[in-house]
Amino acid sequence: MQRKVSPLKMLLLIFLTTVSCADGEGEWGVTYEPKTICAAEGSTVTIGCSYWHPANIKVKYEMWFYDSNENSRYNTKENTIYHTNEQSVASRYRNRVQLFRDKNKMCSVRISDVRRQDNGYYKFRFEGDGYGQQWTGVPGVRVTVTGLKIEATAQTVKENVVVTLTCTTTCSLTNGVFTWYRNQQRLRGTSQMLVIQRVSYEDHGSYWCQTGVTTSPAYQLNVVYAPKNVVISGPPTICVEEGTSMTLHCTAIANPPGTYTWVKDNIRVPGSGEHLQISWVDLSAVGSYQCEVTNTYGTTKSAAVTLVVNRLKIEATAETVKENDTVTLRCTTTCSLANGVFSWYRNGHREDETSAQLVIQRVSLGHHGSYWCQTGITKSPAFLLDAQYVPKNVIITGQANMSIEEGESVTLNCTASANPPSNYTWVKENSGQVGSGEHLHISTVNVNDAGSYHCEATNIHGTVKSTAVKLTVNVKPSKNYALYSLLIVPLLAALALGVFIFLRKKTNQQDRDGQGGKETAADDVYYNLCEPTNKPKQQNEEQTLSYASVQFKAKPNKRMKEEEHGKKTEDCKQDIIYSAVVTN
Repeated sequence: MQRKVSPLKMLLLIFLTTVSCADGEGEWGVTYEPKTICAAEGSTVTIGCSYWHPANIKVKYEMWFYDSNENSRYNTKENTIYHTNEQSVASRYRNRVQLFRDKNKMCSVRISDVRRQDNGYYKFRFEGDGYGQQWTGVPGVRVTVTGLKIEATAQTVKENVVVTLTCTTTCSLTNGVFTWYRNQQRLRGTSQMLVIQRVSYEDHGSYWCQTGVTTSPAYQLNVVYAPKNVVISGPPTICVEEGTSMTLHCTAIANPPGTYTWVKDNIRVPGSGEHLQISWVDLSAVGSYQCEVTNTYGTTKSAAVTLVVNRLKIEATAETVKENDTVTLRCTTTCSLANGVFSWYRNGHREDETSAQLVIQRVSLGHHGSYWCQTGITKSPAFLLDAQYVPKNVIITGQANMSIEEGESVTLNCTASANPPSNYTWVKENSGQVGSGEHLHISTVNVNDAGSYHCEATNIHGTVKSTAVKLTVNVKPSKNYALYSLLIVPLLAALALGVFIFLRKKTNQQDRDGQGGKETAADDVYYNLCEPTNKPKQQNEEQTLSYASVQFKAKPNKRMKEEEHGKKTEDCKQDIIYSAVVTN
C-alpha cells in the first residue's frame, strides 16, 4: 500500500530541493561560443565549448547532441553526435565529429560536411558516477545549415544593360567568402553579389556561386543578341577541281538562333541552312559567296569567300628548243594546291614524274611532241614542245642501183626527218644540181641521164646528204634500122621480080632462036610475099629484121614443090620473105 505524503512535508521537500539546486548552480556550468551559427551546406562548423563542476565530481561521460527543442536536456542515440562511448553515437555522425579536450575542461566540437538535416540546437552534457552528478548546457548553440541560390535582377537581358546576380542564403553566413563561376570559368570577385555593368553576348551562360564546399544550383543568364561571328569556314579563296563536289559551311553565334541564307555575287542562291552543297563544280560555280544569319534582333553577313575552279596550264622555259638543250615544263595552277600530285604525259604516254615540273636534261628527237599535265581529274591543255634538229635519216627510196631502158620515165623519192621541215635538192655526180623537192622525175630517160644521184635535205640547223644511187640506162636499137628493114622487103621483092622477068624474057628468046617453036618446058617460078600476121609492136619494142635472098635451083619435082611450099609457109610464120628463081 502506497504511503501518502502530507502537504506540509511536500512543501518542505520542494523548498529544500530548490535551495540545493540554487546552491549548486555556481559549481556546475557550460559556456558556448558562438551562440548561433549559420553554415553553408557541406561546410565545417566549429563550436567553442568549456565546462566546470564541483571538485569532488569525477566526470565519467562526455557527450554532444542536438535537438530541435532548445530546452531539451536529455539525448538519445539517434541525436547523439559525440559520446565517450562510441557505440552511443548515431551512425550518420560517425567520422564527421571531432572533440577537442584538455585539462582545462575544453569541450569544443567540430562537425564536417553539415547538411540540411543537421539544423537544430547543439548541447554539451557531462555525467559523473553518482546520482544527480550530470549537467546539460542549455539552450545550447543554434546551428542553421543553409543552401545557396542565385537570384538576378533579370533572367533575360539584352546587350549593354546592367544585371546583378546575388548568391542568397537562408541565413547570414559567418565570414562568408563567395566564388563565382560562369560556364566552368572562375570570375573575379568574392562578395555575395556579382554585378555585370554592360552585358555582352559573352556574358550569356550558366552561373553558380560557391562558399567553402557549398555550391549553388546553376543559374542560366539569358543574354539575347543579333547574330555575331558569322564565318564561312576555310580560307578566303577556296580552290576546287572541276567536276568534283564541295560544301561550304557557315557558323555563327546568335540568341535566339538565326536562320541561314546563302548569296553568290549578291544574288541569293537556292537552299538554306548552315551548309551549301555544290554537287558538280564547273565554271558556273565560280564566284564570291556570303552567308547571312538572321534572328529577331538583326541580320549579319559573313565575309566573302571566293570559289575558284582549278585550271592547269603548262609553261616552259622555251617553247622551241634544239637537240641537247635543257628545258623545264611547269604545270601551273590557278590556285595553290596543298601536296598536289601531278601526272605528265607526252603524246599520250605517261612520263615518270609526279611533281609540278618536268625537267628534260638533254632534248632529243623523241622529246618533240604534245605534252599535258594532270592532277586529280583536272587536265591541262596540250602544250607543243618544238624540238628542232638537223635533218636525219635522209634516204632515197627504192633500189640502191636502178637499171632503166632508154626512153622510159623514172622517179626518185627522197625522205628525211627534220624539224623544221627540210628543203630537198638533187645532185648528179659531175653535173651539179639537177632538181629540187622530195621527188626527181625524168620523163624520158636517155644515155645522158645515166650516173650517180644523191639528195640533200637542208633546214636552218644544217644540211645532210643521202647515200648515192646509180642510174643505168639500157640503149635500144635505132629506129632507122627498123625503117630500113621495112624498105628492104619491097626493094628485094621488086628486084626478084625484075630478075624473074628478065630471065623469062631471055628464056623465051632462046627457045625461039634455038628450036624454032619447039616447046620447051619452062622452069616454075615461086614467089611469096607474106604479110605479117600480127600487128606492129609499140615503138619502144625492138623491130624484127627481114632478109631477102635469090637462089637458083634445078626444076623441082612434085615432092620438092610440096616441101618447098611447106617451108615457105613456115618461113611466113617467121616473118621472113623468100624469093626463088629456079632454072636448069
